[in-house]
Amino acid sequence: MEQTLSRYGYSGASTDHKQREEQQLVLYSSQENGAVLPKDDAMKSEVERLQLAIQRLKGKELEGMSFSDLISLENQLNDSLHSVKDQKTQILLSQVERSRLKEKRALEENQILRKQVEMLGRGSSGPKGLSEIPQFSSPQAEPESSSSDDDDENDHHSDTSLQLGLSSSGYWTKRKKPKIESPCDNSGSQVASD
Repeated sequence: MEQTLSRYGYSGASTDHKQREEQQLVLYSSQENGAVLPKDDAMKSEVERLQLAIQRLKGKELEGMSFSDLISLENQLNDSLHSVKDQKTQILLSQVERSRLKEKRALEENQILRKQVEMLGRGSSGPKGLSEIPQFSSPQAEPESSSSDDDDENDHHSDTSLQLGLSSSGYWTKRKKPKIESPCDNSGSQVASD
């Protein structure tokens, strides 16, 4: 279609507007000179012929065209339509390709984020590495100060370490010691006496 339009000197609405201005200038200049020059007639007839060609390409003013001219016009329009469809297809294919690339990037990003979430989930609920485990010092390893009351006042941290065995201070001293019965020589039943 572009070839046909370029052959007739038409490249859009702006060209149509320019042609009208040129036609008006030709008429204005010929009126100023008082006589129509042969060059002006040629320009005027060329403008009219081009305008008629544009109208025919638009499907208007087809009266007076022969059958062979109509077939030629139809072929031109089919070629133009085919070119337009090809260009449209190329644009759509490039858009589809860009969409596929975006989808691929999004899937890769989702996979990376999914792995990061899994790693964070494992890190908070699973076993930790040795460097991540907080180290607590045992109370035996701490140097003893001269006053045990000062340690209690200055020590704001709670001891969360597990100690096996009996402790000699704190909670364990306040508890009642279990009463241990002495072993008996009698093999018979024992009755507790108060």
